[in-house]
Amino acid sequence: MRPASDEYPAEVSLSFGVSPNAAVEGLDRVKTCHIEVANILALGLKVCEDDDPEHVQVSGMPLYGVDDGLALAIAKAIRDKASVCS
Repeated sequence: MRPASDEYPAEVSLSFGVSPNAAVEGLDRVKTCHIEVANILALGLKVCEDDDPEHVQVSGMPLYGVDDGLALAIAKAIRDKASVCS
């Protein structure tokens, strides 16, 4: 998640696209991955609706800089449960 800057506030939740196209819209040089909601919930994170119907918000992710060890452990667990699509 992006830390606070002069241009943007700190991000406090993750955003996932509900389709590969939604996931990459507005982004450059990214790969898409597939992960099941059950795998996210199993990590103790919450999944809820986003203002954009093509995305969901995932909250409960520890912030890097606040709890570095747990933030990295959960990020790696998400990576390990995801399958690369493109």
